Amino acid sequence: MNTRELKLVYTIPHSIDRVWNAVTVNEVLTQWMADKVTGRPILGEKFSWSWNFGDEGVFTTNGIYKSIVPGKSIELKWTDHPLGEIELRLNFSENGHATKFEILNSGFPISEKYDSWIDGAKAGWNHQVEKLTEFLGKWNGVVPPKKKLNA
Repeated sequence: MNTRELKLVYTIPHSIDRVWNAVTVNEVLTQWMADKVTGRPILGEKFSWSWNFGDEGVFTTNGIYKSIVPGKSIELKWTDHPLGEIELRLNFSENGHATKFEILNSGFPISEKYDSWIDGAKAGWNHQVEKLTEFLGKWNGVVPPKKKLNA
């Protein structure tokens, strides 16, 4: 099956180490991304991310860590995505005193009926990176954070 990829690139005004930790340490990831995270980023290990949507319930997605290059990239593969084999690759590189954060979300079927999935993924990532940037501006770097840092 032919698929398509969503590529998004952001500049986050924080060091690679801070951004990497915010993305790969579960106790930090729950500060800005998901409500619950299980599974440590270890090659081949399983993970799950859960979001509590109140009256709409809890949504959980599961997958495995496909590739990890510390401080450079991490690749995840969803094992239960409704569209099939969706993958996520996050790349990190220096950009002066900031981090270039590249998101490659792939495996989306090529068909107009799936355009809303691409649009939703793009909007979701824009929102999450905004939350990540806000969180990094408040976080003192202690892992795990003592309490949830609200906006």
